Amino acid sequence: MILDLFKKKKHFLSEFAQLGSVELKRFQNHDFSHLESFYNSRESLLELIKYIDQKIEDMETSEDFKKEQRSQRFIENKAPHLDLLKVEMKVLTQEILKKDLEILSLIDREKSLLIKDIQSVRKNKKHVSSYKTKVGSHQIDEEA
Repeated sequence: MILDLFKKKKHFLSEFAQLGSVELKRFQNHDFSHLESFYNSRESLLELIKYIDQKIEDMETSEDFKKEQRSQRFIENKAPHLDLLKVEMKVLTQEILKKDLEILSLIDREKSLLIKDIQSVRKNKKHVSSYKTKVGSHQIDEEA
């Protein structure tokens, strides 16, 4: 049972990493159109992983599991698989963190560009408004 939970967790971590890879490529191409769905998908995966982690924790703290861990059958058959899954998940987690740092960097860079554009528009708007000529109503009457 615990092996199944670790396998499920690894599966969802793999999906999480794959999702990050896809979006990283989009962000590198300045395509931020899927940003909201990206974060919603990540949040859903994190909720699943959190649920599985809670199940694992509940199982690991149970007396039945503690007894099973001490059995020769567990030590020979399940423990090596658990250790391998834990290592694989650690590698996936490191990969996810690395991609997240790249994604955050790209988002921050794009945000800075947008802020500069907004500031430039505001500055240009002020310049344009200073060149407006004010025509009073008495000038219009005189011309008529």
